[in-house]
Amino acid sequence: MKKIFEKYDLFKILGLIIILCVLLSWIIPTGSYSSGQFVVGNITRIGLFDLGQYLLLGIYYFAIIITFLLVLGGFYSVLAKIPGYQKLVTKFSKLIEKKEIAFVLITSFIFAALASISTEIYQLLIFVPFLISVMSKLKIDKTTAFCATFGGILIGIIGSTFSPVIFEYINYYFGVKYTTEIISKLILFVATYGLFNFFTIRHMLNGFKRGAKLEKIEDKFVKEEKVVKTKTKDKNNSKFIGIIIIASIILVLQIMAFIGWKDVFNISIFNKFHNWITGLSIGDAKILSYILGTVNEFGSWDLYAIQTVMLIAIVILKFVYKIPGDKCFESFLNGCKKMCRPIIVVILAYTVCVLSTVYPVIPTITDWLMNLCKSFNVYLAALSTFISSLFSVEMRYTISSIGTYMAGQFGSEANNPVLMLIFQSIYGFVQFFAPTSAILVLGLSYLGIEYKSWLKYIWKFLIGLLIVILVVISVVAFI
Repeated sequence: MKKIFEKYDLFKILGLIIILCVLLSWIIPTGSYSSGQFVVGNITRIGLFDLGQYLLLGIYYFAIIITFLLVLGGFYSVLAKIPGYQKLVTKFSKLIEKKEIAFVLITSFIFAALASISTEIYQLLIFVPFLISVMSKLKIDKTTAFCATFGGILIGIIGSTFSPVIFEYINYYFGVKYTTEIISKLILFVATYGLFNFFTIRHMLNGFKRGAKLEKIEDKFVKEEKVVKTKTKDKNNSKFIGIIIIASIILVLQIMAFIGWKDVFNISIFNKFHNWITGLSIGDAKILSYILGTVNEFGSWDLYAIQTVMLIAIVILKFVYKIPGDKCFESFLNGCKKMCRPIIVVILAYTVCVLSTVYPVIPTITDWLMNLCKSFNVYLAALSTFISSLFSVEMRYTISSIGTYMAGQFGSEANNPVLMLIFQSIYGFVQFFAPTSAILVLGLSYLGIEYKSWLKYIWKFLIGLLIVILVVISVVAFI
């Protein structure tokens, strides 16, 4: 039993947090803010059948994330069957050999920069399995691989500048804009990136000295998948130009389709292009619109759209590389299976979110904390945001939990920019260590990193980051 808990420590920890949610519902009344007044409700206890119901509801409400991860696993499992893909991984690895530090820094920055402006977070994972395979070839350890990929996304979350994922609800509740305190946002981005990668590079350098003592990556796809025997000659099948073309198209779509061109940057060219291309017709028949179906303009795509692109890419790869249909389907299913463990921890994390939303005891805790002072206190607001973020998984649920209360009770022209920074920075801070951080637990589970090992690695960074956050908040609040 002890070995099971050690191997699946994330399941145990998330289970304990779910139990904590249940206990809080038994001792703390619910609370809500409405019509300028905070109202304390009754104690609404979570029972056994309630727990089972909301676990299933979590799967229902966040099915888009589950299907995305399944398709992602299937996509890479099919890719790994192609000799050309394995050759591509090897070639790319040799290209950056002895440049590992620069590669990690660049990879981390690209993920952070994209997360900082994207309309979605999970779509950034599309090229993570490829990069993990490359790092495996380079003998880079698990922790460094996590920091370069998933860690880069976490940097982009706390250092968000124009991302609707972070600011759509913040802007609405506090009446601020994407450009509000943009200098402070950039300071958070640069400071987090620099501090985080300082520890990453130090870890890498220590690893070079210790050699094989660091944990090696267990590649989920390239090492486990055997190349498929096809009817084509090996010479043709080992070419990877087709894979590069498809990957380039997906990369362009991944970037262009998930930036808020119209809503954030007020650039309407993609809306006009979308209207033009879907309006093309032969006679009265809008042929392209019929063929494409319902597809949004760039800037308004969701995970279902990019999943469709990956599924189409699998079909194209099947015919280009002459993969037998049964082998292709079997490989796709195997890839889905490999993503089951990460998916389960994500479901558990979102179950916590569902419970805290349906049984809102966090607003009651927030009201008690904020009333410890007679006037607005930035540090109590930060503590309240910290607690809410632990149970909310996504920013929109953190904001919907206590944002109305904060805006109604303490919102003003002077306080709103401070509140915006508090929510952004504290939420982002929590994502680096909380077991309810979906990106964190997804990455740890994918790479097989124990949660306690991650805490042991990250705690010094967290102290430094907290100091940076408190300084930034204090400067904006009092100077």
